[in-house]
This record gives sequence, structure tokens and C-alpha cells, in this order.
Amino acid sequence: MRCRFWPIAVAIATTVVATTPAIIGSEIASAQQRISQADDAPSGEGFTEAFDLIQQGLVYIGNGEPEAAITAFEDSLAISRTIGDRELESIALIARGKALVDVGETDSARTSVQDGLAIAEDLGDVQLVSLAEGVLAELE
Repeated sequence: MRCRFWPIAVAIATTVVATTPAIIGSEIASAQQRISQADDAPSGEGFTEAFDLIQQGLVYIGNGEPEAAITAFEDSLAISRTIGDRELESIALIARGKALVDVGETDSARTSVQDGLAIAEDLGDVQLVSLAEGVLAELE
């Protein structure tokens, strides 16, 4: 199964290794464009806000503001759960885990990423599973 949000997941993966905000910003812009052009582009009440919050959080990470990123990811997570979008919930959890790593909260980061990984596994989304495993490897 292919992640509907694979382009944004790539942007998350980029934040794991990139430190330049311009690189992250270009990844996010590219992801947003590819998602909006997709035939099965998701939409609906709450989705856009949750998705935008993930993008905002990635920019915060790129700008060295992990605390602000955590807030954005947590807000996205709450919306994702409210609208029942499990895939977006998984991405928000994994991204939040990355931000928690950046502030040194490794136990919370591990829990968040493992929760995102469990959802990705339930969905059968090998790409999100791989992304979560990459963030977990950073914790080793």
C-alpha cells in the first residue's frame, strides 16, 4: 500500500538528515504540489488544517524551533484523530517523535514514533513503516 502522503513523509525524512531550512522548505513545497495534483488528493473538513500544521511543524524543525514544531504536530494529531484519518495521525506521531528527539525527550520520542509505527503497520503502509524505523534508528 502506498502512503497517500508519501511526499510529505519524504519531507519528514529530509528533516531527519537536513539542517538547512531552505532544503526542508523546498521539500515541503514540492510535497504539497505533488499531493494537490494527485488524482486521489485528500480533502475535507479538518484535513487541510491538520496537513498544514504538519508542514508548519517541519518548517519549525528546519528553523531550529523544535518546541514550536511539537505544538504544531500535537495540534495536527488532535485534528487527525477527530476526523479519523489514521494515515495522517501516523505521520503526525512520527513527526512529533522527530521533534521530541531534537529537544532531548528520547523516551517520549520513542513512544510517539512507536505509536505512529503501529498505525502504519495496521494500515499496511510499508513506506510509513520505513520512515518510523528511520526515526527510531536515530534514537539508538
